[in-house]
Amino acid sequence: MTDPKYAKLFTPYTLNNGVTIKNRMVVAPMTHWASNEDGTFSAEEQRFIGNRAQDFGMFILAASLVSPEGKSFVGEPGVFGEQHLAGLQQAAQTIKNQGAKAVIQLHHGGAKLAAALIGQEAAAPSAVSEEDFQGR
Repeated sequence: MTDPKYAKLFTPYTLNNGVTIKNRMVVAPMTHWASNEDGTFSAEEQRFIGNRAQDFGMFILAASLVSPEGKSFVGEPGVFGEQHLAGLQQAAQTIKNQGAKAVIQLHHGGAKLAAALIGQEAAAPSAVSEEDFQGR
């Protein structure tokens, strides 16, 4: 039997957009460095998702690149091209089949992107020095 002080965690919750999740348990986005070089989902990544959404209300997929100029780490999944759709659809269906809602964390590295991975300087709204990031 669940301790009564935790009972609310296991009750449905309706988000502001009207979507109801079956409970208040959420898998936070985890960086797994497992996507293919072009940002498409790898078999390893699909396996990772395949056994983690059971019994959760929501599963948030890892930080996913919205533009090739913002790549921040090796194995970062992409959501910026048609080549990514099949893997994203498969991941969403896998999560749905486990009873959770699928959500994706959108990401762009901005001033902290990995320039060596994309072969160009940071694409950010303004110049930011390394000192600007200290203490954050």
